[in-house]
Amino acid sequence: MSTDFLAVLNQIKNIKKFETTLPIAQKAANIVPLMVGDDLSLRSSITSPSGYDREIINLLYNKVEFVHETKTYKETFDNFCNQISNIDKIVLLWSLYKCTYESLGLRNLTCDKCKDNLDKPFQFKEEIFIDELLHEDSLVAWEEDIPFYKYTFVIEIEYEDIVFKFSTVIPTIFKYNQILGMVSTADLQTNLDKLGQVFSKPMQLSLLTNQIEIIMNNETSIGKSIQEILMAFDGQIPEVVSEEFYEKYNEKFNQYLPKFYKDIKCPNCANIIKHEIDIETEFFRRSVLGKESSE
Repeated sequence: MSTDFLAVLNQIKNIKKFETTLPIAQKAANIVPLMVGDDLSLRSSITSPSGYDREIINLLYNKVEFVHETKTYKETFDNFCNQISNIDKIVLLWSLYKCTYESLGLRNLTCDKCKDNLDKPFQFKEEIFIDELLHEDSLVAWEEDIPFYKYTFVIEIEYEDIVFKFSTVIPTIFKYNQILGMVSTADLQTNLDKLGQVFSKPMQLSLLTNQIEIIMNNETSIGKSIQEILMAFDGQIPEVVSEEFYEKYNEKFNQYLPKFYKDIKCPNCANIIKHEIDIETEFFRRSVLGKESSE
């Protein structure tokens, strides 16, 4: 095969190379668009949630190179999974979507502030471009002195005569996939239908926790394994404790969650509609199902 021809093919792949920033890992990265055939491996992996996520991880790893000053380099796959946060993974998905498609297509929107001629909520269509979704003020860089994957934030909660100490984290790519491996396809569908999210509440809490310390009757018990932590959250820890957990966790970490949305003006009454987008869901629909959402 002609080496000149191979060189041209590589140039085509790099035409739309996009530079992005991973706010939690604090790394600059280049990512190249999806090519013919990339969707095949994704479609063949949807038999299980964790299998699909692993294929996404492999895809992103192969599409990404990191940038330091004027040089580019590849991380090892282990470092990519264990030293890049799942938040950064979502930013990479947005970047991959942007350099591949640029637009989410037309969306059917409804304004509840005004009516149409039939006295029904006014409906209209709007094209959503990727550039419009990620707002710079929602990309907050990691602020601690040590890398996020070495950092734990202890949440202490008193309940009656019991003290709970939760060692909490921002999940890595690896931990997210590890927890996802405990979700069946049927459970995933149930969670999406009933909760609007991938994980049940016990699993979501387990994703955010590396260790639980319980102090009761002057004795201390510590759970570190995922199974122990999940068992604790699944029916053993009072609801009021989990609510306080979420409140304190969000106070600390919610600032780091990127927000994907577009403020859209209703053409009929000028009301501003905040149209929020789940990038992972959008990517699944486009790359695996081969269609744009109209919702």
